[in-house]
Amino acid sequence: MVAENSSDTQNPTPAKAIAEPGAGIHLWVEISPDLMEAKLFGNAEAGVDRKHIQLAITNLVREEGLRHGLSAQNVREAVELLCSGTEIKDLTIASGTRPQPGVDATIEVLVPLSDMRQKAQLEEAKVDFRDRGAIPTVEKGMPIAVLHPAQPGQPGRNVMGEMIKPAEVRTLRLRKGKGVNLEEDGRVVVATARGMAVRPEVDKFEVQEILEVRGDVNFDVGHIDFPGVVKVAGTVMPDFRVKAFSLECESIENGCYIEVQGDLKVRSGILGSEIKAGGKISALFISQCKITCGSDLTVQNELVGCQVECNGKVAITGGEGRIVTCRVSALRGVSAASVLSSGGTTVINIGMRPDFEQKIFSTKRAIVTFQSEAQQLEEFIKAQDEELKATEEELRSLITNLENPEQKDNRDNLLAQVQMIKPLRQTLKDGLGEGRNRLEEIRYQIQRLKERMAEMEALVPAGNIWLDVRTLAEAGTEIHCLHSAVTLEQNSRGLSAREVSAKDKETGATTYSIKLGPLRAGA
Repeated sequence: MVAENSSDTQNPTPAKAIAEPGAGIHLWVEISPDLMEAKLFGNAEAGVDRKHIQLAITNLVREEGLRHGLSAQNVREAVELLCSGTEIKDLTIASGTRPQPGVDATIEVLVPLSDMRQKAQLEEAKVDFRDRGAIPTVEKGMPIAVLHPAQPGQPGRNVMGEMIKPAEVRTLRLRKGKGVNLEEDGRVVVATARGMAVRPEVDKFEVQEILEVRGDVNFDVGHIDFPGVVKVAGTVMPDFRVKAFSLECESIENGCYIEVQGDLKVRSGILGSEIKAGGKISALFISQCKITCGSDLTVQNELVGCQVECNGKVAITGGEGRIVTCRVSALRGVSAASVLSSGGTTVINIGMRPDFEQKIFSTKRAIVTFQSEAQQLEEFIKAQDEELKATEEELRSLITNLENPEQKDNRDNLLAQVQMIKPLRQTLKDGLGEGRNRLEEIRYQIQRLKERMAEMEALVPAGNIWLDVRTLAEAGTEIHCLHSAVTLEQNSRGLSAREVSAKDKETGATTYSIKLGPLRAGA
């Protein structure tokens, strides 16, 4: 038995005293709370027979249920000490085996990716939008990435013989995207075209071919619908459409529709167009546009008369960079030198939006659903495994009887039973295989969802989403957050704002408000 709440190893309280066989033997075992160590305590009176001491220790080990990690050497030492009349204090007689951690799967990237491009910098860390560096390219047949599979850990056992599972390792699989093949049993990504290597997801790679337009996108070129990278030396002229993986150009004129999965880089300005980008957007200025941006929106000079939905941060980086009469929503905050309202109202919405909150909620719900299915599958697999073992044992018994000459008269009946059991065994094996494959897939999906969940939560760290206005925020500017809003009643110079919460001590209710203050350091 385990001694409960015993912290005094010098004078422990016996959990179990042993008096038989042979009077004068008093022994007990204390097992650590984590069941990883068992220690022997006790004494034997002078003259007690060695065999009685050995039997007493054996009986104690059996009664305590110690089944793993027994030290024969320490048990012999205990016998010698007791025979010599020496009292035993905390002599370890059994030690558990701790689980050995595994190794997470990793993906080694072998080539520069699109987001590794070198950017020229001006003083004060301003981006030089005219110098974006060369696009890194890969050639057909070039390996892009290698998967190093996870190595599962080894289970351990406590002194009671119970298995201890190792920590779960992170698993990864390579998924095939455009312009690549998977080779060597899916462990190597190889380019099937020349172009730019991109990594849209952690386990997915693509090669986007490059389309270069030496002049403008005009009537000579027409609308562009290209699945790769589009580089335009000149301007996207009025009313033209460009759909691509990513786009670089000099400028975008009125009436254009631009849709890219990745980044949009405009060396000059964007006028009167609708822009959708899954990645980052950068430009010198943007005026009278509808902007949807999956990452950060960076503008050097001004953002005027625009409607912006941004899943990153909106930053007007120039020394006099301003936001004028816009509606701007940004998950990670907004910064500008000035926020102005010229004949209208500027609305700044920072932090989580209801649709983004719903996305987080849906991801959490999907994780719970998968976890419930995984638990049910684990129970099914355990039951099927036990049934399969029983079926195979029955089959072995029937085959043994078939080989027994004494069962000759019963041979036909035994053969019939064997023929009945074999399909059942195969069905159980097939079911186990499908169940284990499905369980592996579910665990993989849970890992990916948890990683996506962490990425989304990192976009909106609590109390760390700010509106920073370095010079002037005009009266009438509206600041909105998820739970609260405020309208500036007067001009404010050097302003930082964010949403804060407070809990009522009496009711426990949480209230929200927008805290306005001087421009924070480092903004």
